[in-house]
Amino acid sequence: MKTISLVIIFSVLTSCSLFQLNRKLEDVIIASKHVCLSSAGKGRLEFSGKKYVFSYESALDEEMGKWLLVLSFPLHASETFEIDWSNPKKIIFNTSIEEKLLKENNEINPEQLHRFVNGLGHTLGEVIAIRQEDEPIYNEWSLDKNVLSSKGIKYQEITSKFYNHDSQGYFGVMSISYNGTDGQSYKIDLVVRNCFETLEKQLN
Repeated sequence: MKTISLVIIFSVLTSCSLFQLNRKLEDVIIASKHVCLSSAGKGRLEFSGKKYVFSYESALDEEMGKWLLVLSFPLHASETFEIDWSNPKKIIFNTSIEEKLLKENNEINPEQLHRFVNGLGHTLGEVIAIRQEDEPIYNEWSLDKNVLSSKGIKYQEITSKFYNHDSQGYFGVMSISYNGTDGQSYKIDLVVRNCFETLEKQLN
């Protein structure tokens, strides 16, 4: 009789745990659809005490499996960052940002910069995947007080926060940080001024 009781209690506890896990993931999926991936605004890139400011535009094409971010720096050529998941077996990142930073800053550790760029790509790529209700594999995601955040699993130095809802219900700020093992750190903030998505469509 005791054995049966213990089995029932264990089953109830397991069911509750799974329900909480599924509910947590469901909340993250809904929150991910409040990240505006087709937008325009201002941004800032910080590292080693230096700061770059820029204007940006981004465009998401889910049918083609691509997301493009264009950064426009004052008095400099535009730089791009593209995520391509059209081949389901491999996500490809194409960017000119690494070359720009390495050319202009000889104190940068190329390996640390590369990890930051890849962590950035995997984080934003996973937002897209979660919106399509795929389970996250690169980050641990959570939603607390209307702030969507993540911590890297593969790239453990990467953290992100999406917060400050605008009048349309989208997150107005996207912030992704990297704290390297050798003291080098990177942070990119994107402040959404215009969102070109429709939240109602995303939530249906």
